[in-house]
Amino acid sequence: MMANLSNNWANGLASAKRVNEIFNTVPEVQDGPDVSALPVNAAGRVVFENVNFHYNGNGTNPSSRPST
Repeated sequence: MMANLSNNWANGLASAKRVNEIFNTVPEVQDGPDVSALPVNAAGRVVFENVNFHYNGNGTNPSSRPST
């Protein structure tokens, strides 16, 4: 039981170290100097236009389905 507890403790410390590394990483993409903040009540919207999807096809006819 003590060995199991010791292993769990070591795994927890390693995980905490990795999480701290991620939190301390400086993002590669930074805001520009003239960027303004979005309003708090800004309405978001995503529009998908001319989007196609297919499985294992050549992409020429998105409505066709591969034979199984």
